This record gives sequence, structure tokens and C-alpha cells, in this order.
Amino acid sequence: MKCTYRRKTYDHERSESIDTIDALLRELTSTGLFMEHLFDIHYMQSNFRIGNYAHTVVYNLADGNSFAVMVGRYSYDSGDKQTACEAVIDFNPNKVDSRAWKRVLGILASKADSVTVHRFDLAMDFPILRDALQLVQRPGSTYSKYVGTDGAITEYSGNRSQHSAVKLYDKAKELGSDTPMTRLEITISRQKFKSVRQLIPSIQSLAPLELSLILDDLPFEVQAVIIHPDLYERLKASTSRNTWAKYKKLIQGYGGTMFTIPADQLDQIDKYVREYIATLPNAHMS
Repeated sequence: MKCTYRRKTYDHERSESIDTIDALLRELTSTGLFMEHLFDIHYMQSNFRIGNYAHTVVYNLADGNSFAVMVGRYSYDSGDKQTACEAVIDFNPNKVDSRAWKRVLGILASKADSVTVHRFDLAMDFPILRDALQLVQRPGSTYSKYVGTDGAITEYSGNRSQHSAVKLYDKAKELGSDTPMTRLEITISRQKFKSVRQLIPSIQSLAPLELSLILDDLPFEVQAVIIHPDLYERLKASTSRNTWAKYKKLIQGYGGTMFTIPADQLDQIDKYVREYIATLPNAHMS
């Protein structure tokens, strides 16, 4: 959630106008909050870089979860470091105790000219081994892959924290569970959202190919996609609709299948997101 402010606010104790960012930081890190025993507070200040936030306050809860507030976004440099007078609170409402984040949001909202939901992440879990799936890079979109020391694979597509960015990772390993579980996270901007179908990335199902398969009879383009699944979207974009329909059947017939979410489930997810978005204007008051 994002809060915007005027640069100056009136301090009734001092009977004078003071810098809003200074006032926010004083309240966000006050010993009064610490004494409420809701969390431990850690404050950090970052170096100047356009788009970064100058100040970060992290609140660690006793149950191991945490959330953060970023204050004062660096905007430009004209001899001294200038900051936009705004703050962002980032939290998972399913994990963070509402008493904690609402207490902090109350501080942020009390001086704000506006409070809006900047973005949110939609998470979907599938009872499938992470190694059985591969994220297909979207044409023109960034892509990265990270393999942890435990072998867990995480793939990213799109600019992180921006609308339509996706993350595919091994939720089972994160939880220390033996039950297969792959999580897909999609970042959604309320202003840009049209449908969940539009945001679901292409995911290749890595079903092992039979070595006895003879691919020589297939068109070269189809052979390339079966061997290199990341070319799937490029082939789809570069062929006509009729040609693609033929190629798609051949690809699926040779084990190069795509992971899909059933249409009825997609409709339910889409309905959930639309209903959630409808509640966002008053989310900070709930």
C-alpha cells in the first residue's frame, strides 16, 4: 500500500511545521511501538539511487514473519538528494498479524493525503514437482533462473514488483515438506488488471521424452521446440494461426506439453481477484 504526503506537517507539540518524512520516521521507530511487544524494529538507510527508498523500517514478529515500510523515494539529484514524499508498506495479510500491520498503517495513514493499493501478489500452489515444470520466457520480457544451494529452482519473468511479473519456485522445499508443491506468484496492479487469463505465463511440462521417438519426420520448427521448450512462445508468435494449430498438436503429441490450469478453476480465480480488487479502496480501513 502506498501513502503520499505534503512535504511539511504541523507538529502540535512543537507548535511548528516540520518535515513530514522526519515526523514519520520518528513515529515508525518510536520506543512506544517497541514497548507494545508486537515486533522488533530495525531501521536502515540506503544510498542515493533513483527509484530507491531512502529509509527502510523492518518489523520482525515473534512468529518469525516480518513486514517493511519504505519511506522517501529518491526522485532526482539537483545538487542535493531529493526525495518524493511518500511511503510504502509491504506485507502479506495471510502471514502478518493484522494488529501489527494495522498499527503501523495507522501511523502512515494519519498524515497521508492519499492511501492506495500500489500492487499485490496472487499466489497459486500446484501439487507438482518443481523439476517437472519450466517457465517459458515471454517475447520481449526479462527472464532469470536461480538455483539455490539446496538445488531448489526459482524462475522469474518480467520486471520484479511490476504488473505481470511472475515467479515460479519450489514451495515444498521452502516449507521443508516431502509433498510436491510448486508455487506460481503473479504481481498485479489494480489499475492495469484485465483478467487472470492474460497474466498466466506459459509453463512447459517437462515430461520425459521416449528415446525411441523419431523426430526426423517432424517439421524442423517443431523439433526445435520439443528439444528447447523455451522456444515455444517464439514459434507461436512467428507463425500463422492455422500453422500454429498444426504445430501445437505435433508438439503435444511428442511429449512437449504445456502445463495448463483448468478453465473452470481459472474462472474461479478471476472472480476472486475481481472481488478482492473491489474491496481495495477501503482496505486500510478494514
